[in-house]
Amino acid sequence: APSPQERLAGTMGDFGEGPLGTKLGQGATAVKYPRPTRVKNKTPAPTQITAEQIVREAKEHQEEAFKAPALKIADVQELQEYRLKKRKEFEDNIRRVYWNESVWVKYAKWEESQGDFQRARSVWERSLDHHHRSVSIWLKYAEMEMVNRFVNHARNVWDRAVTLLPRVDQLWYKYVHMEEMLGLPQNARVVFNRWMGWEPDHNGWNAFVRFEVRYEEWDHAREVFKRYCQCHPSVKAFTRFAKFEFGLGEVANARAVYENAVEEMQLEVDVDQLYVAFAKFETLAGETERARGIYKFALDNLPKEKAVSVFQSFSVFEKQNGSREGIEDVVLGKKRVSYENDVRQNPHNYDAWFDYARMEESCGGDNFEKTREVYERAIANVPPAPEKRYWKRYIFLWINYALFEELETKDVEKAREVYRECLKLIPHREFSFSKIWILAAKFEIRAKRLDAARKILGTAIGLAPKAKIFEYYCDIEMQLGNVDRCRVLYQKALETEPTDCGAWVRFAELEKYLGETERARAVYELATSRDTLDAPEVLWKSFVDFEIAEGERVRARALYERLLDRTKHVKVWMSYALFEAAPMGGGGDTPAGFTFPSPAPSAVQSVVDPDDVAGGFGATQTQTQPGQTPGTQGQAGDEPQTLVWGTTVSIQEDSNRFKRFLENFELPSREGVAHYHRLLTNCFEKENYQLDLDCRHLDAYDPPLYRKLTSYPQEIVPLFDQVANEYFAESVLPEGEEVFTRVQVRPFNLKETRAMRDLNPSDIDKLVAVRGMVTRCTGIIPDLKMAYFKCLVCGDAPDLTFVDRGRVNEPPLKCANSNCESIGTMTLVHNRCVFANKQQIKMQETPDAIPEGETPHTVSMCVFDSLVDECKPGDRVEITGVYRAVPIRAAPNLRILKSVYKTYVDVIHVRKDSASRINNTAGSEDREDLNEHTRHAAAERNGAGDQGNTLETPSGAGPNAEAEFTPERVEFLEAIGKRHDVYERLVSSLAPSIWEMEEVKKGLLCQLFGATHKVFKGTNANKVRGDINVILVGDPGVSKSQLLTYVNKVAPRGIYTSGRGSSAVGLTAYVTRDPESKDMVLESGALVLSDRGICCIDEFDKMSDGARSTLHEVMEQQTVSIAKAGIIAVLNARTSVLASANPVGSRYNPAMSVVDNIDLPPTLLSRFDLIYLVLDKPNPETDRRLARHLVALHYENPPAKVTGALDAVTLTDYISYAKKTYTPILNDEAAEMLVEGYVDMRRLGGGRKTITATPRQLESLVRLSEALARMRLSHVVESRDATEALRLMRVAMQQAAWDPKTGQIDMDKILTGHSASDRRHRGQVADGIAEILSESQNGRARVSELVQKLKERNAAFDMSIQEARDAAMLLVEQDRATIKGDMVAMT
Repeated sequence: APSPQERLAGTMGDFGEGPLGTKLGQGATAVKYPRPTRVKNKTPAPTQITAEQIVREAKEHQEEAFKAPALKIADVQELQEYRLKKRKEFEDNIRRVYWNESVWVKYAKWEESQGDFQRARSVWERSLDHHHRSVSIWLKYAEMEMVNRFVNHARNVWDRAVTLLPRVDQLWYKYVHMEEMLGLPQNARVVFNRWMGWEPDHNGWNAFVRFEVRYEEWDHAREVFKRYCQCHPSVKAFTRFAKFEFGLGEVANARAVYENAVEEMQLEVDVDQLYVAFAKFETLAGETERARGIYKFALDNLPKEKAVSVFQSFSVFEKQNGSREGIEDVVLGKKRVSYENDVRQNPHNYDAWFDYARMEESCGGDNFEKTREVYERAIANVPPAPEKRYWKRYIFLWINYALFEELETKDVEKAREVYRECLKLIPHREFSFSKIWILAAKFEIRAKRLDAARKILGTAIGLAPKAKIFEYYCDIEMQLGNVDRCRVLYQKALETEPTDCGAWVRFAELEKYLGETERARAVYELATSRDTLDAPEVLWKSFVDFEIAEGERVRARALYERLLDRTKHVKVWMSYALFEAAPMGGGGDTPAGFTFPSPAPSAVQSVVDPDDVAGGFGATQTQTQPGQTPGTQGQAGDEPQTLVWGTTVSIQEDSNRFKRFLENFELPSREGVAHYHRLLTNCFEKENYQLDLDCRHLDAYDPPLYRKLTSYPQEIVPLFDQVANEYFAESVLPEGEEVFTRVQVRPFNLKETRAMRDLNPSDIDKLVAVRGMVTRCTGIIPDLKMAYFKCLVCGDAPDLTFVDRGRVNEPPLKCANSNCESIGTMTLVHNRCVFANKQQIKMQETPDAIPEGETPHTVSMCVFDSLVDECKPGDRVEITGVYRAVPIRAAPNLRILKSVYKTYVDVIHVRKDSASRINNTAGSEDREDLNEHTRHAAAERNGAGDQGNTLETPSGAGPNAEAEFTPERVEFLEAIGKRHDVYERLVSSLAPSIWEMEEVKKGLLCQLFGATHKVFKGTNANKVRGDINVILVGDPGVSKSQLLTYVNKVAPRGIYTSGRGSSAVGLTAYVTRDPESKDMVLESGALVLSDRGICCIDEFDKMSDGARSTLHEVMEQQTVSIAKAGIIAVLNARTSVLASANPVGSRYNPAMSVVDNIDLPPTLLSRFDLIYLVLDKPNPETDRRLARHLVALHYENPPAKVTGALDAVTLTDYISYAKKTYTPILNDEAAEMLVEGYVDMRRLGGGRKTITATPRQLESLVRLSEALARMRLSHVVESRDATEALRLMRVAMQQAAWDPKTGQIDMDKILTGHSASDRRHRGQVADGIAEILSESQNGRARVSELVQKLKERNAAFDMSIQEARDAAMLLVEQDRATIKGDMVAMT
């Protein structure tokens, strides 16, 4: 057996380190090593060398350190003089800084080094007079005495130190250490006893214990531990005492220590650690049952928050030493602690109480007190407010409690008491619960106390007259045969709630069951005579079924007539018709009611269409046999219907209905011609096998089939494809041709177009139509459609496996080849699979569809096959497709799915405005203010109105169709173009609500019609833009923004933006990361999105310089060059720019040029073809007309909106037709006239070196001439077009390029910002400055002095200091002068 010393070696390790261990003082500090040097260049050196060699070479080259020679004085007199000198220095130093301890220490140590211990002792004593509480001085004083073996002096110092500073443990440690080193343990024990009298901390007591153990004084150590535990009654002290006894083999003493600790430590914070240590001691002693008892005692008596650590240790103990029952008890205890924490944090968490009580019930056994205690605590937490939503969960606690007492404990009286207390607690005047009343009554019935049950139900009717209580009470009385009591109860229920149709129907059915037909009919009559009912359709249906069941067909017909007097609902008419069509089989007593009887008993009855049920009152459930049309009865057949699971789609029936639609549907304007037969024929002739199905046509012909299409598109669209291909092969395909491309049916033009923000989960897997603007299109992605698997062993391959939306059906685990049958050898062969084109599109809400204060919503879309690349960014499209939702993976390499689903649209049809089609949104606004008479008058005046009805709208165009017009419409538009006043009519039709501004409207018309884009071939190949850029400059409030808004509405791909809210990347393109592929992609900006359209920029003058600089390339080259994030691209921006700008001072200054007024760079301003000045000039007549018009808008009946010669729809069609059909070219006469006009414009400058026109103006003249020719629907630009173009240019130049100083046109004002007169004036001033500087003595002068001298010489030089500085800068550019600050000097 190990000795006591060896056992103590393992138990004393946690007493801590004290003076008798390794650490004897607190003054020791850790050694701080220098921080390692961070190596920046880690490239290996060309010549490698070891560290040992580096150290060796360093030592070889290291010089010996210089050592100062030791001072040794041999002469006694000289030595005394030296000592006197040093003492004088120390004394002087002490007098100056006596408060500095280090000075005293140095003095004392110097005296010690000289061997004069008396003087050294005197210095220490003097230092203690000033620093008697300095521990370091006491330590160093005592250390000097000990080193020089003055033991008594040292003991004297220690006695004085511990007497003066008894709370400094370090002094006691040193004192004890000295006595022990001297071999005097008795003296050391005396010192320890003196120390313990001051009740030190745990380390002091541990040091005393170690001292006694070291000298094997076990009894003394035990006494020390007892004093220790009395001084510090803590878990740490008792645990160490017990470990000491256990190390000595005294198990009984150790147990006694723990038991004493448990009695004294019951209220301590860390008492749980004591129980754990006690149990672990018993485990080590082999007493597992004692340990288990300690754990259970602790868990039963400790608060729940303190029992966590005990429970954890108990769990480990049971896993090591316990049985299965013990482990289960531990697990239950753990759950109990968890539930206690939950209900403590939130006492009204009734779900936690439910689980807690259920767990206690599952423990089993006959001890139900814990479960009852949980229920009592749970029901004590009454909801905080008397509102039913708080009580819904709480009431089930009472129900479960009562069922527990009844079924588990078999305590019937306790259960009855629970029900009684629950019913007392509920505030029945505010709300009640039928369930608790009914359960209480059922409990009494099970207890065979029928009178008590009746009493409970009667009280319930009085306090909470609910329909369920009446119904249950009546069921009980009916089972007992008390018919009269049932009648009384029904009368009471109807008196309480006369609008309850369910009660009326049950009352009537009771009378019918009893054979009282007349009483039942009277009940029905009383019910139907009431004006207010909660579900009248249920009541009337029951009444009709009752009369039909009684064989009273005449009465049933009269009921239908009465019902039609109350409502004209379509379902009532349908049910009435089905009733009349149904024969009264047998004896004429077959009940029909609202259900159409089946003529074939063997046929499977179809499910009711949800749309029919949702239709409201009088819903019908119909069955349509194959070969029937809706609403007709066909012949009885023996073939059952084939329904798609989960839907109402009948394959055979719906196929026949769609085939009849293809065969028989006709447009009202083309009677006798099958519309879709003609479309299929066109598909064959054009080899475009896409049948565009107008859903409005389908709804007009067969509404139920349309509803099925929108509700179940995944089933109906493939069915339509199959029927269309069969019909195409039978009726359209010529004889002899068998192979053809499959026809795809693409539905579009739904009755309802949804907004993106209105799409919700109810639309998932349904056909929807949304409108918006395409903002991004990805590249073409190969989409796997059919997978090819092959066996790696034998090479056998099964049939191609179909892929459904990216989910590949798993290949068979086992090879199908009977000779192989290898397992896990099937692999996917990519180059044998079938792929289809796929593209992802992001579409955004158009600005006009965004509610106020909202941000635009976006939706992702997937297009396949022929729809790929059908739309480009910037297109405004209407998408028809299936709204889907797919789960998202948490990470690509994990199969964990997120709870949030990603939604997208599988596109079936894309309907867009083509590049030549103008999307008109202003036409609807014009039509809002036109009444019927005005519309008919406009139609008669224009020679055309609506072309047909809604079934013949141009929405029937397919995704690739351009602006196609009927021959009648083309003839009408051509007639407009041949009129001599077409130009004036078009001008009056553009924004007719804006008065005057005729010249501006003419320029905007030229911009809308545009010119011809030309690409020259050959060595000098280049492109010439056909888009016209216009800018409106002028005063505020002159309708500039209104003109921009109108043009944006009628323009193709029009984008409207503001200068203040536009950035450079917002106008061109910006780089972002694709959320799907994680690649960097380009997002198009406003200029790219308006390609082939018009970009309207308001507040052009407030645009930042960075955003404005991007327009230089766009307005001339019509491209956007991008080099960002490794993406280098040139994007097309073939757009016309229509801008409006306000002057700098909010009011146009006629004395300044356009460049000075709007503060735009000349390089940008020169790129505008037309620059219009829209000024607010006072005119009494015009001002009076405008004021009257604005005031009239606030009348009760405001005047109708002003309309032009052509309505907005006609204007749109006219522009679209002209841009599509006519590409005019210059004839010789017009070309010569343009050349002469350009030369005349250049000649206006005369000999003044003034530029009045540039080649850019010549190109603008050509573009304006072609646009004017298009207005006349002409293929040739004639002389009148050139004349008007020159006039428009002159009008714009007179306004924009007019020099206010000379009154002449000078294009330099636009091109450079300075006119020719400005440059001449600047040169004259510069020459004058040079003369003044040459005449001065030092050749220099200040700018202000130069201005004054120039005015003295010539009064015409009336200038500002800035103009003089600009003139001086001209001298600097010519190297004739220098400028430093305000000083100008000649060179």
